[in-house]
Amino acid sequence: DEYNRLVQLVGSSLSVHCVSGDYDFSSSVSPNNSANNSSSGGIMPAFPETRVLQLGSFRVGIIGGHQIAPLGDLSSLGMVRRRLNVDVLVVGGKRKEGVIEHEGGYYVFPGSITGAYSSNTPNVNPSFILLAIQGNKIVCYVYELKNGNVDVSKTEFSKQ
Repeated sequence: DEYNRLVQLVGSSLSVHCVSGDYDFSSSVSPNNSANNSSSGGIMPAFPETRVLQLGSFRVGIIGGHQIAPLGDLSSLGMVRRRLNVDVLVVGGKRKEGVIEHEGGYYVFPGSITGAYSSNTPNVNPSFILLAIQGNKIVCYVYELKNGNVDVSKTEFSKQ
């Protein structure tokens, strides 16, 4: 179906970076990938709590999200973003996709590529986010499977 075709296209990207337990999936679809998952319970190799990547002119931080209490709290996420000294913080664990600008930083919540159930968000639609970085501009494409149809939204932001 259309969503699976899009997921395979993601795998053909230059790199795939994951925030949680979907590392096995990404390693099967992309030769250049990284993951962040310190709560795997021994099922997967241990990954660092945080990861910082230089992508074009942007510093991008990746965290699993389980470190933040309450989950998804923007004040706590702001502290992590400043500590990592990143322009964009990609945060897993929330199971709801989206892009938020807060206090001069950008927060990307990719959601769940499989739509896996979460006790925090019981009705989860499968989703993922692609970041297209060109110069000092990022375009975030949010792909979400809703009622069998792929919904695509776009958010753009520039480095200040």
